[in-house]
Amino acid sequence: MAKFPAGPSMRSMIVPIVLTLTALAGGAHAASLNVTLDHSTRLPVQGAASVVVGNPGVADVTVVGTNAVYVLGRSFGSTDIVVLDKAGRTVFSGDVTVTRSNATVALYRGVDRTDFTCAASCAQNEHPGGGAAPAAPAAHP
Repeated sequence: MAKFPAGPSMRSMIVPIVLTLTALAGGAHAASLNVTLDHSTRLPVQGAASVVVGNPGVADVTVVGTNAVYVLGRSFGSTDIVVLDKAGRTVFSGDVTVTRSNATVALYRGVDRTDFTCAASCAQNEHPGGGAAPAAPAAHP
């Protein structure tokens, strides 16, 4: 059986190596984020300076400060976002999926869509810049 020389334990030598590799990798992390249509979600990040959005028609991202960005769900679908620091390093990279709220109903007339928010009764949602034709009022359940 081989003997190891006396000195620092293997565990005490691994910790600095892991910390060094973590520092070299930077603060970037990949994740997925679900956002409800027409709602914003806060994404905490460290050192945010700019953002790249794969499909700005699906999600819009606003840098509020160096520690947070807000992701707005613009239309249904998935896209990716990358948050960069001032030096251009990636501090966040991930997928965004925009979904429907459980309390909404969509009415389709051909290619035109009208959204309704429903609780005890349904009310038509207004979409800024949307091209959907107004629909007749929804029947109350």
